[in-house]
Amino acid sequence: MESLSAKSRAASQLRQRRHQLARQFGIPQELVGNSLVLSHRRCGKANCRCSSGPGHAQWTLSHSRAGIRQVEKVPRAWVEQLERAVLETQAFVDAIGEVMDINLKLIRLSKQELKKKGSSKNEPPRVSRRLSCLSHAARCPLASLS
Repeated sequence: MESLSAKSRAASQLRQRRHQLARQFGIPQELVGNSLVLSHRRCGKANCRCSSGPGHAQWTLSHSRAGIRQVEKVPRAWVEQLERAVLETQAFVDAIGEVMDINLKLIRLSKQELKKKGSSKNEPPRVSRRLSCLSHAARCPLASLS
């Protein structure tokens, strides 16, 4: 994305990490926040046009990760590009959700077929262990997509 052109060392390290995660998990590098919102705010100056009108336009990009909402103001010049990226992000997240739903349905169907055959004797022993993206959100790339 052209708008993400910071040149600092910290920015370079973030881009390297993003590239590593994208390559490791096969995800697009251009994923951004969950929503791009236009709001109008009044500046408070008595002589300003906003005092009697809708207010100054302000675009924000918001994102939630591990229950923490992050909101970032964005320049108007970036809105069109970010709008496309938000739509692509939403489509990607929806696709991940659909794949997980399909896999759960396949598990249910497999269990039903196994019960019909009556061959539950070959099941491995139960292990009580819970894994979830929420329990290890700092390490799980999918936790930020929910």
